Amino acid sequence: MSSYYLEQVREDFASLELIEKSIVSCLFQKVDKPKESVLLEHKISRLLEMSQAKGLDCQFHLQDPDGQKREEVEVISGQRPHSALPDKQPDLWLNFYDRLKDIKDYYKRYPGTKVSGDKSDPALLCESLFQPP
Repeated sequence: MSSYYLEQVREDFASLELIEKSIVSCLFQKVDKPKESVLLEHKISRLLEMSQAKGLDCQFHLQDPDGQKREEVEVISGQRPHSALPDKQPDLWLNFYDRLKDIKDYYKRYPGTKVSGDKSDPALLCESLFQPP
Protein backbone atom coordinates (compact mmCIF):
# COMPACT_ATOMS: atom_id res chain seq x y z
CA MET A 1 0.00 0.00 0.00
CA SER A 2 2.74 2.37 0.97
CA SER A 3 1.87 5.17 -1.41
CA TYR A 4 1.49 7.58 1.50
CA TYR A 5 4.46 9.08 3.28
CA LEU A 6 3.33 8.28 6.81
CA GLU A 7 2.67 4.65 5.88
CA GLN A 8 6.15 4.35 4.37
CA VAL A 9 7.77 5.77 7.49
CA ARG A 10 5.71 3.53 9.77
CA GLU A 11 6.60 0.47 7.70
CA ASP A 12 10.32 1.33 7.75
CA PHE A 13 10.35 1.76 11.52
CA ALA A 14 8.36 -1.48 12.01
CA SER A 15 10.90 -3.34 9.87
CA LEU A 16 13.77 -1.79 11.80
CA GLU A 17 12.18 -2.85 15.07
CA LEU A 18 11.73 -6.41 13.80
CA ILE A 19 15.39 -6.57 12.77
CA GLU A 20 16.49 -5.27 16.18
CA LYS A 21 14.34 -7.85 17.95
CA SER A 22 15.87 -10.52 15.72
CA ILE A 23 19.36 -9.43 16.75
CA VAL A 24 18.39 -9.73 20.41
CA SER A 25 16.86 -13.14 19.74
CA CYS A 26 20.09 -14.30 18.10
CA LEU A 27 22.18 -12.93 20.96
CA PHE A 28 20.21 -14.97 23.49
CA GLN A 29 20.59 -18.23 21.60
CA LYS A 30 22.67 -20.91 23.29
CA VAL A 31 25.11 -22.75 21.03
CA ASP A 32 27.15 -25.83 21.88
CA LYS A 33 29.48 -26.21 18.92
CA PRO A 34 32.01 -23.67 17.65
CA LYS A 35 30.68 -24.09 14.12
CA GLU A 36 27.21 -23.00 15.26
CA SER A 37 28.75 -20.09 17.12
CA VAL A 38 30.47 -18.81 13.96
CA LEU A 39 27.25 -19.19 11.98
CA LEU A 40 25.37 -17.27 14.66
CA GLU A 41 27.94 -14.47 14.52
CA HIS A 42 27.48 -14.26 10.74
CA LYS A 43 23.70 -14.06 11.21
CA ILE A 44 24.11 -11.23 13.70
CA SER A 45 26.51 -9.46 11.34
CA ARG A 46 24.02 -9.76 8.47
CA LEU A 47 21.20 -8.49 10.70
CA LEU A 48 23.33 -5.51 11.72
CA GLU A 49 23.94 -4.70 8.05
CA MET A 50 20.20 -4.93 7.38
CA SER A 51 19.55 -2.68 10.39
CA GLN A 52 22.00 -0.06 9.14
CA ALA A 53 20.45 -0.07 5.67
CA LYS A 54 16.93 0.24 7.08
CA GLY A 55 18.14 3.00 9.41
CA LEU A 56 19.40 4.95 6.40
CA ASP A 57 15.99 4.51 4.76
CA CYS A 58 14.31 5.85 7.90
CA GLN A 59 16.69 8.80 8.04
CA PHE A 60 16.05 9.59 4.37
CA HIS A 61 12.29 9.60 4.93
CA LEU A 62 12.57 11.81 8.01
CA GLN A 63 14.74 14.38 6.22
CA ASP A 64 11.96 14.84 3.63
CA PRO A 65 14.10 16.09 0.73
CA ASP A 66 11.25 16.04 -1.77
CA GLY A 67 8.62 17.73 0.43
CA GLN A 68 6.31 14.71 0.45
CA LYS A 69 5.93 14.86 4.25
CA ARG A 70 4.91 18.51 4.17
CA GLU A 71 2.36 17.86 1.43
CA GLU A 72 0.80 14.93 3.24
CA VAL A 73 0.59 16.83 6.52
CA GLU A 74 -1.17 19.67 4.68
CA VAL A 75 -3.69 17.21 3.23
CA ILE A 76 -4.28 15.52 6.59
CA SER A 77 -4.73 18.84 8.38
CA GLY A 78 -7.20 20.09 5.77
CA GLN A 79 -5.02 22.89 4.41
CA ARG A 80 -4.88 21.34 0.95
CA PRO A 81 -7.40 19.29 -1.05
CA HIS A 82 -6.89 15.56 -1.53
CA SER A 83 -5.07 14.73 -4.76
CA ALA A 84 -8.13 12.85 -6.09
CA LEU A 85 -10.22 16.03 -5.80
CA PRO A 86 -7.94 18.97 -6.69
CA ASP A 87 -10.78 21.29 -7.74
CA LYS A 88 -12.63 21.07 -4.39
CA GLN A 89 -12.08 23.27 -1.38
CA PRO A 90 -9.75 21.80 1.25
CA ASP A 91 -11.79 20.05 3.92
CA LEU A 92 -10.42 17.98 6.78
CA TRP A 93 -13.22 15.40 6.81
CA LEU A 94 -13.50 15.14 3.05
CA ASN A 95 -9.77 14.45 2.85
CA PHE A 96 -10.05 11.84 5.61
CA TYR A 97 -12.90 9.95 3.98
CA ASP A 98 -11.29 10.12 0.54
CA ARG A 99 -8.13 8.62 1.93
CA LEU A 100 -10.10 5.96 3.82
CA LYS A 101 -11.87 5.11 0.56
CA ASP A 102 -8.49 4.77 -1.20
CA ILE A 103 -7.29 2.36 1.47
CA LYS A 104 -10.47 0.27 1.35
CA ASP A 105 -10.34 0.13 -2.45
CA TYR A 106 -6.74 -1.05 -2.32
CA TYR A 107 -7.57 -3.95 0.01
CA LYS A 108 -10.60 -4.87 -2.10
CA ARG A 109 -8.37 -5.04 -5.19
CA TYR A 110 -5.70 -7.05 -3.38
CA PRO A 111 -7.56 -9.15 -0.78
CA GLY A 112 -4.57 -11.35 0.09
CA THR A 113 -2.42 -8.42 1.17
CA LYS A 114 -1.34 -8.56 4.79
CA VAL A 115 -0.89 -5.50 6.92
CA SER A 116 2.84 -4.80 7.06
CA GLY A 117 2.83 -4.83 10.87
CA ASP A 118 1.96 -8.54 10.79
CA LYS A 119 5.49 -9.64 10.09
CA SER A 120 6.93 -12.90 11.30
CA ASP A 121 8.46 -13.19 14.71
CA PRO A 122 12.08 -12.16 15.27
CA ALA A 123 13.29 -15.69 16.01
CA LEU A 124 12.00 -16.87 12.63
CA LEU A 125 13.86 -14.07 10.85
CA CYS A 126 17.06 -14.98 12.69
CA GLU A 127 16.65 -18.68 11.86
CA SER A 128 15.85 -18.16 8.20
CA LEU A 129 18.79 -15.87 7.45
CA PHE A 130 21.17 -18.52 6.10
CA GLN A 131 18.73 -21.31 5.27
CA PRO A 132 18.73 -22.77 1.77
CA PRO A 133 15.68 -21.81 -0.32
